[in-house]
Amino acid sequence: MAEDKTKNAFDEHSGVPTGRNDLNAFGLFTQRKYYKDVVYPTYTPTPLDLWYDRKYFGKIDTNGNAIFAQQRSLKQLVSSNQNIFALDFVADAFAEFRSRFLFLNKVNASEGPFEKLDPARGWISIEKKYDMYMSNLYERFAVYYMAEQKRDQKLITFDDFMKMFLNFIEENSPHLPITLSQYIYSPLCPPTTSGLMIEISGDEHGNDRQKYENFINHKSFACYTETAEKFGFKIDKNAPQRLIADINSPAMKKYMEVYPKEPKPFIKRQPPTLGRANPPKPPKDPGPVSLRKLFSAVGDNYDVVTMGEIEAAAQLRGGMPVSILVVVPPGDAPWIILRNYTELINRIEPAGSKPKPIDPNRSRAKGFARNELEALIGRFNNPDGAMLLNGTIKAIMPTLEDKRSLGLIPSFDNWSYQSELLEIAAGKKINNIAIVEFKYAPTIPPQEKLQKPWIKSASYDIKSAPWTDEDTYNCAVPTKSKNEGSYKKMRAEGFKGSFLMEVPLDALHLSNRTTLTFKTKFMKNVSFPLRLKDWRQKRNAYMKNWNEKIKPKAEQEIAKYNADLKNYEDAIKLFNNGPRLGNENLMDLRFARAYTTDMFVLKEICLQFYNSYATGKPRTTISEVLRCGNNIFKTKKQIVERQQINRFLISSKYPVSYWLKQYILFRNVELKNKKSPKKIIAIIKQVNSLKVRAGLDEALKYVNDQFKFKIDNT
Repeated sequence: MAEDKTKNAFDEHSGVPTGRNDLNAFGLFTQRKYYKDVVYPTYTPTPLDLWYDRKYFGKIDTNGNAIFAQQRSLKQLVSSNQNIFALDFVADAFAEFRSRFLFLNKVNASEGPFEKLDPARGWISIEKKYDMYMSNLYERFAVYYMAEQKRDQKLITFDDFMKMFLNFIEENSPHLPITLSQYIYSPLCPPTTSGLMIEISGDEHGNDRQKYENFINHKSFACYTETAEKFGFKIDKNAPQRLIADINSPAMKKYMEVYPKEPKPFIKRQPPTLGRANPPKPPKDPGPVSLRKLFSAVGDNYDVVTMGEIEAAAQLRGGMPVSILVVVPPGDAPWIILRNYTELINRIEPAGSKPKPIDPNRSRAKGFARNELEALIGRFNNPDGAMLLNGTIKAIMPTLEDKRSLGLIPSFDNWSYQSELLEIAAGKKINNIAIVEFKYAPTIPPQEKLQKPWIKSASYDIKSAPWTDEDTYNCAVPTKSKNEGSYKKMRAEGFKGSFLMEVPLDALHLSNRTTLTFKTKFMKNVSFPLRLKDWRQKRNAYMKNWNEKIKPKAEQEIAKYNADLKNYEDAIKLFNNGPRLGNENLMDLRFARAYTTDMFVLKEICLQFYNSYATGKPRTTISEVLRCGNNIFKTKKQIVERQQINRFLISSKYPVSYWLKQYILFRNVELKNKKSPKKIIAIIKQVNSLKVRAGLDEALKYVNDQFKFKIDNT
């Protein structure tokens, strides 16, 4: 039986150790003992045994506090791997050791780790290792633990979670630490978080054959260990590729004492500035006067003005030759001005050109015309169709002053018209019209010349869903007269052989008499909305890039510059006034003590764990068994929403005193030998009192003193 258990445990003929982590228990014990007692040579300087004698080396200080290297004190090593770091003085010592060893060993140089002494591993980030561990811990809690004993049904609030999570840690202690301190104490945390160790090979630590063949039995091993000792390094007995800084060595102290070093001169360049956003400038509005008048008159009543009227106000000018289409019904019916039956850009053509098409499905269903102009003309059943009138704009959106200059006000004593002018002057009415001069022409029947001074307008308007469409004529300018909703056809002094007429802005087209200059201006003005749209898109793209890329990058550069400047100033101050680095202050200047952040990290973990669980499973089903009679039971189920939390809620509902208590409870349940409830109550009371008297830092230190490991050998 003994032979079976130790099979493959020894290379009996060569004495080469074959210990591996996958051996059975007896074989592993036997091989590890063989390596420890026999294999490692005694003729070399005494190594450090981190497996059996110095398990907490680099993980605790002389008082038993869990520690880890401060990142600001790290220095990058020269290596084929660009991401190898160690503490600054350790990196300096290694650089000189490497240079000396390669010189001494050049005769024995051969392939393998001793050929170049290239660093393969160094400092490991405690944050990254701890985060990876926490991810695995959360999965174990959320996926497995919560699925047992219907725990999922009992977790409704954050308070429920805190109780369950504490029980989870207690049930798995001491194998599943939760605080950073306890994690560092545990075997899960490697000693390389100290920044005191450098490895020249990526070989496995558990493979004894690799250790023997690649290092211990190598002809360069003696030179390697002896030279390392001269530069303040010891060899890890169970991983001979690992060099460990011996901080008690006189040789290593020499590298420590040069710190703080005089910093390199800080080049005070022009500091970066954020500057101001400089988006593209908007296109120049070619029609400012009439458009501003319209918006000024509209005020808060924007909805009473159509987009066609706004656009037309921006494009038209006094003196422009224009044309309109008018239906002149027989009898006493008023003239009808046809309006808004074509797109704005088509109004460069005479009235009646390029009308808007009507959806053929709608027109066939109702027997409508093919376009809006036909529909409008057909609406009034006028045998003569529509009459084309050519005129000249005298005023756009006329004011009282405009009407006085045209001689209109003195010639009208109609009370309703005068009251309308007063409403316009008071800003109570939208004067979205143009006054146009038309010549009397043969196409205007004599009896029509001024017999019908009141005019209406019509536009095609789809008011409802398919099959119930209506084309209607709408009045654009309501008035308080018996002819409500009308425009006016007027006689004015100084206009011989012609008359003036109010015309809605979106009924006006240019005419055949319009010059190329006017047409060019019109087209330029019409293109303004398109140019404005293009500018808005470019501006939005610019501002998006500014806010998402340019500004953050500039702010980052400014912050980096300020941080570099402050670090330089602090380094100069430290160099001039600070103490030399040594054993007495090494822990304060190069390491951080985990207990100072334990409580805050615990709080963050609890928030993240609960939010992840409540977000992934926002509700649960609660089952309750009810008794309905003798031996009759009924199960009642209810879906319950889990409490959603945020940082504001946590900060307001759970103060520092709450987290101090939780920190004490979790530190206790992590331990194998837990303190009694009476002792825990006493610690909580003392901590709260100490926090008030001496501050939070002293309170955290007191908690740590109650739960830290009492270790004699570091």
